[in-house]
Amino acid sequence: MRSSKTWSRSTGAGSGANLPSAVNAALLNHDLTLADLYVRYTSPQATELTTAELIEWDRAYYAAHRRSDPAVAGPAGRHAVSMRRKMG
Repeated sequence: MRSSKTWSRSTGAGSGANLPSAVNAALLNHDLTLADLYVRYTSPQATELTTAELIEWDRAYYAAHRRSDPAVAGPAGRHAVSMRRKMG
């Protein structure tokens, strides 16, 4: 995955502490593997996007890979909920 510094820039988080929660949510709720996420977020395109561009890029990507039976998650941190709302 991306470094905490890059992840923080892209998500607006103060640290990369919410990265494990975001990865879990992506894997549980989308037809994706950890390798898929690694390739995506270490690609040259991902590292050059602004925060707004990354949100739009992610919105389309995750919509295309959404499971028809997403997992039900427990309580989420404020950041995870905020990011999900921005993504739609």
